[in-house]
Amino acid sequence: SINSTDAFVEIRFADEVEKTEVVTSLNPQWNSELFPFDTDEKQLVECWVQFRVMDHDTYSANDAIGRVNLDCNILVEKMRMQEMERLDETHILPIYDTLNGGFE
Repeated sequence: SINSTDAFVEIRFADEVEKTEVVTSLNPQWNSELFPFDTDEKQLVECWVQFRVMDHDTYSANDAIGRVNLDCNILVEKMRMQEMERLDETHILPIYDTLNGGFE
């Protein structure tokens, strides 16, 4: 339906993929548990985290709504500056491949 979407987020890091639950809304929000990825600092420096917002389809392939690519170097630098303190910051990142929207 044009008035709704069955959205979920696919989180990719290196060769690992995690997914959120599906939310039926044109303005979906997720309060999902953390997705632990096994990594080290070298891999963080070399890799990106990709968030793909998808529309779940039961009888056909899921449709891509948009994506956000996060350079992990930013996280590594912040962790170094904060001496490994927990990062509790909120940022809005633009979602690409879509007409409008953001990822907070």
